[in-house]
Amino acid sequence: MYSAQTFQLTKDEFNYLLPVLRNKLHQSGDRCYFIADNIDALTDMLNRLKGHYDNYDELKNMVAYYCSKNGSLNPFRESMGVVLS
Repeated sequence: MYSAQTFQLTKDEFNYLLPVLRNKLHQSGDRCYFIADNIDALTDMLNRLKGHYDNYDELKNMVAYYCSKNGSLNPFRESMGVVLS
């Protein structure tokens, strides 16, 4: 069973997604979040976020699953070659 999860975004990721996913994005102080109602919403957001990283290849297998399992976008970012400091 899947329940809604929140995923912390960077400010740049938040701003990139804001025009298309406004109703699923939230901001609290300097923290930005995406709320995924189900795995399909998470996968959709990840596919959209690929454009922010100029990567339009197919989303790697299991990335959305690992993000959901860990409650973090780090598996996605690692698959994009992004290192956050």
